[in-house]
Amino acid sequence: MMGCFDALEKQYLQIVFIGCILESYQFKFRYTEKGPEMDILGFNDVKVQVTLEDTKRASVLLIRKLFLLMQNLDVLPNNVYLTMKLYYYDDVTPADYQPPGFKEGECDSLWFEGMAVHFKVGEVQTAFHTLRVRVSAEQSRLEKLQEGTHTRETKHVSQSNPPERDTIQDPREKTCYEEDFPSEDESAQFKKPKKPMAKRNAAAKNLSRKKRQFCYYTVYLM
Repeated sequence: MMGCFDALEKQYLQIVFIGCILESYQFKFRYTEKGPEMDILGFNDVKVQVTLEDTKRASVLLIRKLFLLMQNLDVLPNNVYLTMKLYYYDDVTPADYQPPGFKEGECDSLWFEGMAVHFKVGEVQTAFHTLRVRVSAEQSRLEKLQEGTHTRETKHVSQSNPPERDTIQDPREKTCYEEDFPSEDESAQFKKPKKPMAKRNAAAKNLSRKKRQFCYYTVYLM
Protein backbone atom coordinates (compact mmCIF):
# COMPACT_ATOMS: atom_id res chain seq x y z
CA MET A 1 0.00 0.00 0.00
CA MET A 2 2.97 2.35 0.45
CA GLY A 3 3.13 2.73 -3.33
CA CYS A 4 -0.08 4.76 -3.16
CA PHE A 5 1.73 7.53 -1.29
CA ASP A 6 4.44 7.70 -3.95
CA ALA A 7 1.79 8.40 -6.60
CA LEU A 8 -0.01 10.79 -4.26
CA GLU A 9 3.13 12.84 -3.55
CA LYS A 10 3.79 13.17 -7.29
CA GLN A 11 0.14 14.22 -7.81
CA TYR A 12 -0.39 11.43 -10.34
CA LEU A 13 -3.00 9.55 -8.32
CA GLN A 14 -6.64 10.02 -9.24
CA ILE A 15 -8.55 7.11 -7.68
CA VAL A 16 -7.72 4.26 -5.32
CA PHE A 17 -9.97 1.18 -5.43
CA ILE A 18 -9.72 -1.08 -2.39
CA GLY A 19 -12.08 -3.87 -3.23
CA CYS A 20 -12.94 -7.47 -3.92
CA ILE A 21 -15.76 -9.32 -5.61
CA LEU A 22 -18.01 -8.69 -2.59
CA GLU A 23 -17.20 -5.10 -1.63
CA SER A 24 -15.41 -2.11 -3.18
CA TYR A 25 -14.15 1.08 -1.54
CA GLN A 26 -13.24 4.08 -3.71
CA PHE A 27 -11.08 7.04 -2.63
CA LYS A 28 -10.89 9.83 -5.19
CA PHE A 29 -8.29 12.64 -5.12
CA ARG A 30 -8.27 16.07 -6.74
CA TYR A 31 -5.49 18.66 -6.48
CA THR A 32 -6.21 22.36 -6.15
CA GLU A 33 -4.47 25.62 -5.30
CA LYS A 34 -7.52 26.98 -3.44
CA GLY A 35 -7.66 27.42 0.30
CA PRO A 36 -9.03 24.69 2.58
CA GLU A 37 -12.55 23.69 1.58
CA MET A 38 -14.89 21.04 2.85
CA ASP A 39 -17.85 19.53 1.05
CA ILE A 40 -19.55 16.64 2.78
CA LEU A 41 -21.84 15.50 -0.01
CA GLY A 42 -25.45 16.12 0.91
CA PHE A 43 -28.59 17.36 -0.74
CA ASN A 44 -27.61 21.01 -1.17
CA ASP A 45 -24.11 20.62 -2.70
CA VAL A 46 -22.71 23.58 -0.73
CA LYS A 47 -18.97 24.23 -0.34
CA VAL A 48 -17.84 26.03 2.82
CA GLN A 49 -14.49 27.63 3.61
CA VAL A 50 -13.21 26.00 6.81
CA THR A 51 -10.14 25.97 9.04
CA LEU A 52 -7.56 23.20 9.34
CA GLU A 53 -9.21 22.04 12.55
CA ASP A 54 -12.56 21.81 10.79
CA THR A 55 -10.94 19.75 8.04
CA LYS A 56 -9.52 17.32 10.61
CA ARG A 57 -12.92 17.04 12.28
CA ALA A 58 -14.61 16.42 8.94
CA SER A 59 -12.08 13.69 8.10
CA VAL A 60 -12.78 11.94 11.41
CA LEU A 61 -16.53 12.07 10.78
CA LEU A 62 -16.02 10.72 7.26
CA ILE A 63 -14.01 7.76 8.55
CA ARG A 64 -16.59 7.16 11.28
CA LYS A 65 -19.39 7.10 8.73
CA LEU A 66 -17.44 4.59 6.65
CA PHE A 67 -16.82 2.44 9.74
CA LEU A 68 -20.49 2.47 10.72
CA LEU A 69 -21.54 1.58 7.20
CA MET A 70 -19.11 -1.37 7.20
CA GLN A 71 -20.55 -2.56 10.53
CA ASN A 72 -23.95 -2.94 8.87
CA LEU A 73 -22.60 -5.19 6.11
CA ASP A 74 -22.52 -8.96 6.49
CA VAL A 75 -19.32 -10.62 7.70
CA LEU A 76 -16.79 -11.35 4.95
CA PRO A 77 -15.85 -14.97 4.20
CA ASN A 78 -12.61 -16.32 5.68
CA ASN A 79 -10.95 -16.85 2.30
CA VAL A 80 -11.23 -13.30 0.91
CA TYR A 81 -8.22 -11.36 -0.39
CA LEU A 82 -7.64 -7.71 -1.15
CA THR A 83 -7.37 -6.21 -4.64
CA MET A 84 -6.15 -2.63 -5.00
CA LYS A 85 -6.39 -0.59 -8.22
CA LEU A 86 -4.97 2.88 -8.84
CA TYR A 87 -6.19 5.28 -11.52
CA TYR A 88 -4.03 8.19 -12.70
CA TYR A 89 -4.30 11.54 -14.41
CA ASP A 90 -2.77 10.73 -17.81
CA ASP A 91 -1.99 14.36 -18.64
CA VAL A 92 0.66 14.52 -15.88
CA THR A 93 1.60 10.86 -15.30
CA PRO A 94 4.55 9.40 -17.28
CA ALA A 95 3.47 6.50 -19.50
CA ASP A 96 5.99 4.13 -17.88
CA TYR A 97 5.29 5.16 -14.26
CA GLN A 98 4.76 2.28 -11.83
CA PRO A 99 4.50 2.87 -8.05
CA PRO A 100 6.48 0.48 -5.82
CA GLY A 101 4.66 -2.84 -5.52
CA PHE A 102 2.24 -2.22 -8.41
CA LYS A 103 2.00 -3.51 -11.97
CA GLU A 104 0.05 -2.40 -15.03
CA GLY A 105 -3.55 -3.55 -15.08
CA GLU A 106 -5.39 -5.21 -17.94
CA CYS A 107 -9.00 -4.11 -17.31
CA ASP A 108 -10.36 -0.68 -16.41
CA SER A 109 -13.55 -2.15 -15.00
CA LEU A 110 -14.50 -3.74 -11.70
CA TRP A 111 -16.58 -6.90 -12.02
CA PHE A 112 -19.15 -8.16 -9.54
CA GLU A 113 -20.91 -11.52 -9.45
CA GLY A 114 -24.58 -10.55 -9.18
CA MET A 115 -25.99 -7.12 -8.33
CA ALA A 116 -23.76 -4.30 -7.04
CA VAL A 117 -25.20 -1.48 -4.90
CA HIS A 118 -23.24 1.76 -4.49
CA PHE A 119 -23.13 4.41 -1.75
CA LYS A 120 -21.81 7.96 -1.53
CA VAL A 121 -20.14 8.22 1.88
CA GLY A 122 -18.74 11.76 1.75
CA GLU A 123 -16.05 14.17 0.57
CA VAL A 124 -13.44 16.29 2.38
CA GLN A 125 -11.47 19.08 0.67
CA THR A 126 -8.22 20.63 1.88
CA ALA A 127 -5.73 23.08 0.41
CA PHE A 128 -3.84 20.19 -1.18
CA HIS A 129 -6.24 17.32 -1.88
CA THR A 130 -9.88 16.38 -2.18
CA LEU A 131 -10.77 13.01 -0.67
CA ARG A 132 -14.01 11.37 -1.83
CA VAL A 133 -15.19 8.03 -0.46
CA ARG A 134 -17.72 5.72 -2.11
CA VAL A 135 -18.56 2.11 -1.30
CA SER A 136 -19.87 -0.72 -3.48
CA ALA A 137 -21.20 -4.00 -2.10
CA GLU A 138 -22.99 -7.04 -3.39
CA GLN A 139 -26.74 -6.69 -2.85
CA SER A 140 -27.03 -9.89 -0.81
CA ARG A 141 -24.64 -8.43 1.79
CA LEU A 142 -27.00 -5.56 2.61
CA GLU A 143 -29.58 -7.49 4.64
CA LYS A 144 -28.93 -5.43 7.77
CA LEU A 145 -29.43 -2.19 5.87
CA GLN A 146 -32.57 -3.50 4.22
CA GLU A 147 -33.96 -4.57 7.59
CA GLY A 148 -33.42 -1.05 8.93
CA THR A 149 -30.99 -2.00 11.71
CA HIS A 150 -28.90 1.18 11.51
CA THR A 151 -27.72 2.25 14.95
CA ARG A 152 -28.68 5.60 16.41
CA GLU A 153 -25.05 6.68 16.13
CA THR A 154 -25.25 6.14 12.39
CA LYS A 155 -28.22 8.47 12.16
CA HIS A 156 -26.57 11.00 14.43
CA VAL A 157 -23.27 11.17 12.58
CA SER A 158 -24.81 11.20 9.13
CA GLN A 159 -27.86 13.29 9.90
CA SER A 160 -26.87 16.00 7.44
CA ASN A 161 -25.20 13.58 5.05
CA PRO A 162 -26.53 10.00 5.12
CA PRO A 163 -24.84 7.52 2.81
CA GLU A 164 -26.83 7.74 -0.40
CA ARG A 165 -27.97 4.42 -1.82
CA ASP A 166 -28.28 4.48 -5.56
CA THR A 167 -31.24 3.03 -7.42
CA ILE A 168 -30.70 -0.48 -8.74
CA GLN A 169 -31.13 -0.93 -12.45
CA ASP A 170 -33.02 -3.72 -14.16
CA PRO A 171 -31.05 -6.92 -13.33
CA ARG A 172 -31.43 -8.01 -16.94
CA GLU A 173 -29.15 -5.17 -18.00
CA LYS A 174 -25.49 -6.20 -18.11
CA THR A 175 -23.05 -3.32 -17.92
CA CYS A 176 -19.27 -3.01 -17.78
CA TYR A 177 -18.07 0.55 -17.29
CA GLU A 178 -14.99 1.55 -19.27
CA GLU A 179 -14.80 5.32 -18.83
CA ASP A 180 -17.02 5.58 -15.73
CA PHE A 181 -15.99 3.60 -12.69
CA PRO A 182 -18.43 1.05 -11.24
CA SER A 183 -19.00 3.03 -8.03
CA GLU A 184 -19.63 6.28 -9.91
CA ASP A 185 -23.29 6.75 -8.90
CA GLU A 186 -24.46 3.68 -10.79
CA SER A 187 -25.77 0.25 -9.81
CA ALA A 188 -25.81 -2.59 -12.28
CA GLN A 189 -25.32 -6.30 -12.66
CA PHE A 190 -21.70 -7.30 -13.14
CA LYS A 191 -20.53 -10.74 -14.22
CA LYS A 192 -17.00 -12.00 -14.61
CA PRO A 193 -16.00 -11.93 -18.30
CA LYS A 194 -15.23 -15.22 -20.02
CA LYS A 195 -11.91 -13.90 -21.33
CA PRO A 196 -9.64 -11.20 -19.78
CA MET A 197 -9.40 -7.94 -21.69
CA ALA A 198 -6.25 -7.56 -23.74
CA LYS A 199 -3.61 -5.18 -22.47
CA ARG A 200 -3.67 -1.84 -24.22
CA ASN A 201 -0.61 -1.12 -26.31
CA ALA A 202 1.50 2.02 -26.03
CA ALA A 203 -0.24 3.71 -28.95
CA ALA A 204 -3.66 3.39 -27.34
CA LYS A 205 -2.39 5.07 -24.18
CA ASN A 206 -1.67 8.26 -26.08
CA LEU A 207 -5.14 8.56 -27.57
CA SER A 208 -8.33 9.77 -25.91
CA ARG A 209 -8.29 7.37 -22.97
CA LYS A 210 -8.66 9.39 -19.78
CA LYS A 211 -7.83 6.82 -17.13
CA ARG A 212 -5.20 4.13 -16.66
CA GLN A 213 -5.22 1.34 -14.13
CA PHE A 214 -2.64 -0.48 -12.08
CA CYS A 215 -3.36 -3.49 -9.89
CA TYR A 216 -1.75 -4.94 -6.77
CA TYR A 217 -2.82 -8.14 -5.05
CA THR A 218 -2.11 -9.14 -1.46
CA VAL A 219 -3.57 -11.80 0.83
CA TYR A 220 -6.03 -10.46 3.41
CA LEU A 221 -6.85 -13.02 6.12
CA MET A 222 -7.87 -10.85 9.05
